[in-house]
Amino acid sequence: MIQKQGHWIPHELNKRQMERRKNTCEILFERYKRKSFLHRIVGDEKWIYFENPKRNKSWVTQAHHPHRLQDRIALAGRRCSVFGGTRRVWSIMSC
Repeated sequence: MIQKQGHWIPHELNKRQMERRKNTCEILFERYKRKSFLHRIVGDEKWIYFENPKRNKSWVTQAHHPHRLQDRIALAGRRCSVFGGTRRVWSIMSC
């Protein structure tokens, strides 16, 4: 799919492009079977932002108006490192 004039339309491949993609997939599959390169250890680091709103509940009579509380949103950033492979994750470290 490619985007043309704000719409996604199917991308048609010519014979040469289809044959090239097929050959590339076959080469990668043979390489995977021979060397098993996809099971090597990999690592990545990602910043994760989370929202932690704090709201208080209170009972008031009809004569009184509830206190207007601002929604306090604590946006905190955390960085974590993930080490693993394609079969399982070995370690997650938070900093």
